[in-house]
Amino acid sequence: MKIGLLTALLAVLCVSTPAAETYEIEKWAVGAVGLGWAGFGAALAGPTEFMINPAGLADAEWSNIDVGFFSKRVRHYDEDEEKDIYLDTIEGYFFSFIKPMRMESVSLGKESTFGTLAISINFLNYLDNYYSYEDFINYNNEASESLATISFGSQVSDFFSYGINFKVLGIETNDNSDNGFGLDLGVKFNVGIFKAGLSITNSIPPGVSLTDNRSYLDRTLRLGVGLSYTVDLSRNEKSFTCTPSLGLDIEYNLNANDYNIGIYGNLFKIEEKPWGLTFSCGYNFNKSFGVYIDMQLFFLLIKLGVTEIPASTNSELVDNMLFSFSLCPDI
Repeated sequence: MKIGLLTALLAVLCVSTPAAETYEIEKWAVGAVGLGWAGFGAALAGPTEFMINPAGLADAEWSNIDVGFFSKRVRHYDEDEEKDIYLDTIEGYFFSFIKPMRMESVSLGKESTFGTLAISINFLNYLDNYYSYEDFINYNNEASESLATISFGSQVSDFFSYGINFKVLGIETNDNSDNGFGLDLGVKFNVGIFKAGLSITNSIPPGVSLTDNRSYLDRTLRLGVGLSYTVDLSRNEKSFTCTPSLGLDIEYNLNANDYNIGIYGNLFKIEEKPWGLTFSCGYNFNKSFGVYIDMQLFFLLIKLGVTEIPASTNSELVDNMLFSFSLCPDI
């Protein structure tokens, strides 16, 4: 199993594709944690970060329902006239459901999890606000994107886990629309507090035809190492733990022959049932910085991820934020 999956991971790297490009939906479908980690997470990805590394699904201990909203606004500015030209607005919505698949083990005499199944649906709309130099002129929908995934992750042993995303990308403009199918693969390795991960996003890239030529999404390789450890701070019969973590990823775009390096992790993750608090951040050495925070009370988890991306000389980034809340019923 291990050899076969690793062989598949290497084999897809040798398959070439025509012209590639990156769609905005890929950048924020990583979820609130992924956004706060500046898009990284190959080594430390958990169940909700399956779009970064689907092998993270193998760590799921309970079912999770996640619903959220994404917003990004870029103000374009005329430096000569010192006036706004227009405002790019990108808004998105998403839903995901994660379900560990449990079964009764005859040999162990108890329930065991043989894998975790996840489904997710993501929508994205591009909206342009056009201005004159005094007045607002128009507000229209330029394009939309959708991404639906069915994912599976499983822990083969205490040392090794793997995962896969099967996804359908939909693109629609005022003139054309098309769909493409793709595949992500990922593996994770755990040795005590040390972690390592490898994922290939768009190992089989979705292709869409909005013009005469068919374009394919960029194939991206992520390789990461990290560590995560739990400190038991329990007192007076109260369960109280803190779990800091740190990861380092190399992200390589095989189509553009470009790479990014980033560090990320939890500065602190405190759990004292029935509540919890997490503060994380991530830094991309080339272009961005992210922050993530969540608060948990009983089975409700509220999450916020923010990434700041440098703007070009004639535009100014207003915000890039993903807000979501999760229900974690043990079903």
